[in-house]
Amino acid sequence: MNADDKKSAPKQPTDPQINAPDPGAVEKNKAPEQPSENASPKTGMPDLNALRRPQDFADRAGVKRLIVQVPVTKARKGWFVRTRRGAEWRAQISMIVRKEEGESYVVDPRLAADLPDDVVDFELVTAINRHGLVFLWPLRLPNSSHDSWAHSAIAASEHAETHWVKVAANLKFGAYEVSVATGKLPEPEWPEEDFEALFRLAFRERVIHSIDHPIIQQLKGAA
Repeated sequence: MNADDKKSAPKQPTDPQINAPDPGAVEKNKAPEQPSENASPKTGMPDLNALRRPQDFADRAGVKRLIVQVPVTKARKGWFVRTRRGAEWRAQISMIVRKEEGESYVVDPRLAADLPDDVVDFELVTAINRHGLVFLWPLRLPNSSHDSWAHSAIAASEHAETHWVKVAANLKFGAYEVSVATGKLPEPEWPEEDFEALFRLAFRERVIHSIDHPIIQQLKGAA
């Protein structure tokens, strides 16, 4: 066959099966699938950190915190607290305080006079700590001008109207010490509830209107 015949010879079709890649070889050379960036290499389960709920979940979801309980307590050790200014955020009441049970009962003033040894007069002040816990701070009314415990607690609550303060008992001096936060802390976010609503949540059914109340009967030894 001369050169012209080679040029004019028709091109033979290519058998696709001849040049097709070996499926086994392709599978053999295929790179292994990499596990997900957040998956465990052993189990394939997502990493726990990928499943954790973000700390600002409530803000993202538009969740509003509801107050369902209000403690009646002093400013506890280590707390930085603020008090809410204004007469509408406080009230002077008489209470029976049961320290062992951790309970306080409000006493109708018409009964308080008949229970001088058991009833103590307080001023309840709306307060909040740095964690957003709203509580009613019971400030005992002074018995005299020398009642340093009562006077120093009242002074601490007054400072807390404008500053974040920490209160600690100083047994040596018989009074409370007040420390003021030196950092620039944000203003407290007070709840929408008024004082009456907070009072109801704090005491619920712990209000004594009758001499027949079980607590009064216990104090009198009749129960």
